[in-house]
Amino acid sequence: MDTNNHLLKCLPRCERQSEIPTFTVSAFPPQALFSQNANFCFALLKVTRICNNTIKAKIFESSHENAGITCNEILKESRLFQLCEKNNKLKPDMIQSNSTISQYMYSYAKNNFAILRVFIKDPYYTRIKCDEQIPLISFLGNAGGLVGLCLGFSVVSIFEIFYHFINFCSANMFKKRIVNAFK
Repeated sequence: MDTNNHLLKCLPRCERQSEIPTFTVSAFPPQALFSQNANFCFALLKVTRICNNTIKAKIFESSHENAGITCNEILKESRLFQLCEKNNKLKPDMIQSNSTISQYMYSYAKNNFAILRVFIKDPYYTRIKCDEQIPLISFLGNAGGLVGLCLGFSVVSIFEIFYHFINFCSANMFKKRIVNAFK
């Protein structure tokens, strides 16, 4: 179907493919939309899991990335406001009212998350056909060309040799007749 909903016949595949990779880079997550995105809930869930484990919570709080926010604050705020529902849907009014948590989740996601999307631009291929055999006509043409190049020999030369051979034979026969006639 095309853009006008007309049914079109499929085109045959191409014989040649060119793949030109194109790379683009963008910052993840976008700051303006992060607090309204499902990735916010994912980051909050990840941090609450870390904070619920006492050993991981100590390591997390001692890291330089937490910007002075403790696990107790994060757990208290996430429970108090219930920033995300159980199915990872956002409650935007609660998130906007708590800017320190949303700012911290943004910096956490910026330092720890990555998204990689791979798109194939041209889905074509190149079909290469290799022949090991050479056709007879090509072989004769190549052989004749090489002989002519190396020896100076050609088809005309063959006819000239045949012509001179016949002349030589007929001249010898003619001489024998004349010699026999005079004897």
